[in-house]
Amino acid sequence: METDLSLALELWREALIGYDFNQLTQRPGVNQWSLGQVYTHLISETNFFLEQSNICACTNDHAAEHMTARTRQLFENDKLPDQRLKTPTNTLDQPQPVSKQKLEQELEILSGKINATKILLTSSPCKGKTPHPGLGYLNANEWYKFARMHLLHHLLQKSRIEAALNLTAF
Repeated sequence: METDLSLALELWREALIGYDFNQLTQRPGVNQWSLGQVYTHLISETNFFLEQSNICACTNDHAAEHMTARTRQLFENDKLPDQRLKTPTNTLDQPQPVSKQKLEQELEILSGKINATKILLTSSPCKGKTPHPGLGYLNANEWYKFARMHLLHHLLQKSRIEAALNLTAF
C-alpha cells in the first residue's frame, strides 16, 4: 500500500515531538548531519519538489521529455535505494535549524502546500515536465511521488542518527 505524501510528512512531524533542541542539533559524527539538518534538508527539498509539481500542473512545456531509465526503475520500485546518496544538496554545510518551534511551523506550512498541490493535481489537464538534475524530466504527479519517496528514504538516516545518539525512536 502506497504511503501518501501527507502521511510521510506526518511521520516526521510526530518524530519531532520527541526531540529537544540539543538533540536536534547534535551531530553523531564530524562528517554527518544532525537530525535538525535532516529536517531543514527535507523541508527545503520537499518545497522544491512541490514547486516543480505545481509548475508542471500549469503547463504543457517539455511534455515529450523523459525520465532516465534508472529513474524509471526507482519509480517502479516506489522507493529510493537503501543507501546513502551523494547529491549536490547533501553538503555538510546544510544549515542547522533556528529552533524546534521554527521547524514545527515550517512543517505545518509544508503540510498546507501538500494539500494545495494534491487538489491541483486532481484538476489539472496539463502534462508539463521539468528537469531534475539527475533523474531527467518529471511530470507533476512524478514530482509529488518523488517528494514522498524522498521523505521515506530519509527515515533510514533518521534511524541511524537516533542509534548513534542513543535516542529513542518514535
